[in-house]
Amino acid sequence: GDGYTWSQNNDGEVQVTFSLEKPAAKKDVKVNFKLSGLSVAVHGSWLLDGVLAGKVEMEDCTWTLLNAGAELQVTLNKKNEKERWSSLLKT
Repeated sequence: GDGYTWSQNNDGEVQVTFSLEKPAAKKDVKVNFKLSGLSVAVHGSWLLDGVLAGKVEMEDCTWTLLNAGAELQVTLNKKNEKERWSSLLKT
């Protein structure tokens, strides 16, 4: 299936990268940023829908397709950039 990896840097940025089995175009992707949530759907299937470990600046969050649409990269900006997340989603 479509899995994801995530990382965070010291500037309050969180990168979430989804590997897509079937390459996607922009029209195939739906990403909803919430204050403390993220939902991602590609080709009509939800890849992620959950509560984030912390709050983000919604208007600074972006997404882009890489590798000819085989990879979806979502960038989140934490409200509190000093905060370290132990996981992407609240468990």
